[in-house]
Amino acid sequence: GDVGLAGLVGDEHLADGTRLQAGNVDVDPAPAGSRLHCRRHLRAGLGDGPIARPGLMILLGVVTALYTTAVSLASFYAMPQMLSALLSLNTAVYVVMVFTAIVTAPIVEEMFFRGWLWVGFRREGGALVASCATGLLFLAIHIPEGLARVVLLIPLAILLSLARHLSGSLRSSVALRAWNYMLATAVPWV
Repeated sequence: GDVGLAGLVGDEHLADGTRLQAGNVDVDPAPAGSRLHCRRHLRAGLGDGPIARPGLMILLGVVTALYTTAVSLASFYAMPQMLSALLSLNTAVYVVMVFTAIVTAPIVEEMFFRGWLWVGFRREGGALVASCATGLLFLAIHIPEGLARVVLLIPLAILLSLARHLSGSLRSSVALRAWNYMLATAVPWV
């Protein structure tokens, strides 16, 4: 759609109701005095702009590191057979598992939960509704792994929602999630 220069400041809306946010639109160069032409990205609505409050995101990373390390160590202590099974995996299987956990899962799941779903829920009900709804849905997909796993994921769901809300960017929850998985896969080797 077309929008005047004033329509590119802050969170504005196009005539068709599309919300514009920084990082979600391309602006075609236009001659002086003419209208600017905006093309929507496929990723529009993800909220994947730059991370605000990097110091706070580092603090969330430290909290995540402490929690993930404690849970991993407690799990391996309580169930030594889990550690034995993990350490006996074929190297190729382990590498694929680690790649999936550190790269694929954070990107795919966070784009869905704290990307598209977050933006929709936040638009309709605010940050608290978005946090609760995406957190509960995130926990729900882990129910097949057992109730104990779901309970252990509650702090992570809260940390991911805090990262998404406080940084204003999907990038922070993806990075925090990758950090969580990287720590969880590194603990057995420490």
